[in-house]
Amino acid sequence: MALRVETLALASLSCWLAAGELRYEVRHDHFPGSGRGTLSISVDGVRYREHGKPAHSRDWSWDDVQQLLVAERTLRLLTYEDSRWRLGRDRSHRYELAGAGSFEAVWTLLKDRLDQRLVAALARPEGELWWSMPAKRLRRLGGDHGELLVTEAGVVFRSRSAEASRTWRWKDLDSVSRTGPFQLIFATYERALADYGGLKSFAFQLKRPLGEEDFRRLWLRVNRRHGLQTYLTTMERSTEP
Repeated sequence: MALRVETLALASLSCWLAAGELRYEVRHDHFPGSGRGTLSISVDGVRYREHGKPAHSRDWSWDDVQQLLVAERTLRLLTYEDSRWRLGRDRSHRYELAGAGSFEAVWTLLKDRLDQRLVAALARPEGELWWSMPAKRLRRLGGDHGELLVTEAGVVFRSRSAEASRTWRWKDLDSVSRTGPFQLIFATYERALADYGGLKSFAFQLKRPLGEEDFRRLWLRVNRRHGLQTYLTTMERSTEP
């Protein structure tokens, strides 16, 4: 089954493409106060120009960025700057669209150019569908209901909850494990803010049992990145009919 990839319409009330970069009219919350400005994103980095407050404007190359999280209506940029208001924690900048539209074009622009620092809080499946499964992402308090999809391009969790969806390219996944047919746990390269340098885990309660062959295929694909290519290829061939 092939999933249809929708073509993005870049022109909207809040986004336009100019000089090879995406530009958005955004709101930026900061302490003290907040402001509005123009956020520009290109293959070279991110630039923010706040209207009427030049001192709040910023320029970041990708070397200055620890993580860029892209959601439908919000974009969060984690830098290496120290935040004196948060006792030296790395400084994060949050931007929200000021008009209609979506940040989806940022994902489209950067998904083939930026490494694991790019986090997609979006559901954008691409390529041939291997399998799908209704699932609940478990959190400390409650969880998010949705659907897990595994495709030729990676893994997607599609949820209606704000910023709960994820699209992981294969290179965004460090490992996958399970304790039974009704659970999957992914360790990703998304920053776990409670643990410096730690991987963020996503645990899913599956609403139908996952077959052995489907899990095996997923496990093999995730672990290709860990120097196991020769071993895994031999293992795959040994199980071929």
